[in-house]
Amino acid sequence: MEIQAQTNLEIEPASLYSLLLTLTWGVGHTARYCRWNENLIVNGLTYTAEPSLKMSENQQHGGTEDAPLSITLRDSKTTFNALSLMQPHAKVKATIAFVRVGDDSTEQEYFYGTISKTTTAPNGQAGLIKCEISGIKARLKTIMGMEATSTCQSAFLGDAMCKILTEYLQIDCNVTSISTSEPNVVITDAAVGMGDPADELANLKWKFGSIKVDGLSISIRASRLDGSFELREMVPTSWIGQPATLFRGCDRQISTCRDVYDNEENFSGFGFAMPDYNPLLQTR
Repeated sequence: MEIQAQTNLEIEPASLYSLLLTLTWGVGHTARYCRWNENLIVNGLTYTAEPSLKMSENQQHGGTEDAPLSITLRDSKTTFNALSLMQPHAKVKATIAFVRVGDDSTEQEYFYGTISKTTTAPNGQAGLIKCEISGIKARLKTIMGMEATSTCQSAFLGDAMCKILTEYLQIDCNVTSISTSEPNVVITDAAVGMGDPADELANLKWKFGSIKVDGLSISIRASRLDGSFELREMVPTSWIGQPATLFRGCDRQISTCRDVYDNEENFSGFGFAMPDYNPLLQTR
């Protein structure tokens, strides 16, 4: 018995449908664009017309990983102009949908992910930016158990294993300026409790910590007495005048746990705090 597959051919013109792009980043920032010749209002939300918006995709295989998808548009548009500067940027989440213009009930989400890679002037096209969007599915690389190392196994400072009270681990401040001679040095008004670079013990309170502004966190390399911090990445110019939060850090060493945080009893590195009695080696 021969069975023939049925094929349905979509005969409506493609121009009836618009590509919708929604971007969210930082604290409450949202931008919406549509591939159309004028702004569209879809289900009460306004999408800015961007005829240069294009999408290209790779074949999805339905496994544990989504193949990335790319979008291309002008680099002068909001948040893309910041991404094109190649400075650190808060994580940008992207939602791609399609809608038949004039019929909001046909809106359908097509892809959701995070911008993971940007390319300015793709294929020599000046004024454009290409962004690769990675889906929410990722390769399954879960490590079972714990590594037998001498460093602390806590996931982060103040977690359930560490047990340090988190309210003592952060300071709210403002970014006043960025060093003109050192683009990775940010100056804040948090002058109280900062460490002296010459005092390694005091500096360890902030070394490996981070500063967070509008959803973007950058790791701290060293702290200074005047409330400035040397970061591990270049500071975005948009940070100037913005509120920030400083988070203390830890290098996971027993000496830091003991001398800086007085928390040796909760240190989780292997080979420390071993019980006096080991039933595998001796009997009572």
